[in-house]
Amino acid sequence: MNFYPFHVGDYASHTKGLSLLEDLAFRRLIDLYYLNEAPITDDIDRAARVIGMRDHIDIVSYILSEFFLKSEDGYRNTRCDEEIAKYQAKASRARKANDSRWGATEKESEMDLKSDADQIPTMNQEPEKNSKKSREKIAPVVFPIGLDTPEFRQAWDDYCEYRRTSRYAKLKPKSVESQLSTMSTWGHADAIESIRATIRNGWQGLFPVRRTMPNAPTKPENKFQFV
Repeated sequence: MNFYPFHVGDYASHTKGLSLLEDLAFRRLIDLYYLNEAPITDDIDRAARVIGMRDHIDIVSYILSEFFLKSEDGYRNTRCDEEIAKYQAKASRARKANDSRWGATEKESEMDLKSDADQIPTMNQEPEKNSKKSREKIAPVVFPIGLDTPEFRQAWDDYCEYRRTSRYAKLKPKSVESQLSTMSTWGHADAIESIRATIRNGWQGLFPVRRTMPNAPTKPENKFQFV
């Protein structure tokens, strides 16, 4: 998870007695929990190193014992588990909605192609104007070579759900095809990161991350946006 709800009042009421370092350890452990969507390892030394507090193992140990419950798979936090479950359920619904919208079966694709062919006008037939059916016809997404992976499909599903629920214009098939083609030139990892950055920052379009380039701009250029 790259985003999770933070309830200021609840947090303040439960942590008002913590020192600055204890508060820092708790926040970093929560961030790690949500990032991995998994319990904190029961290897306290390792957990302290991961969150950058290996010089304060005693503080990390105290926070884990105070705010987490040790289990067979590590230290669990009930609130984190609840939020992760909600996120995963929402992501699952988004994937199903995306599959319903874009993932036509091979048979359905053939039927769509045949339907399109039947609508080609002949000399004695004028093309159908302003047909609602023709406007709503959406071809299945074809991912370019290099992006046709489970990781990218998941990221793309998240982006489709983000655009569906955002204030921006909905995705259009021609724009999707053009954007996927452009993203294939960025590389698999950068393409995924560009999607995550867009969702994280509330942008409309997708932009090249250029993580491997020196002196890369921190603010993307205003291009490659869907219209």
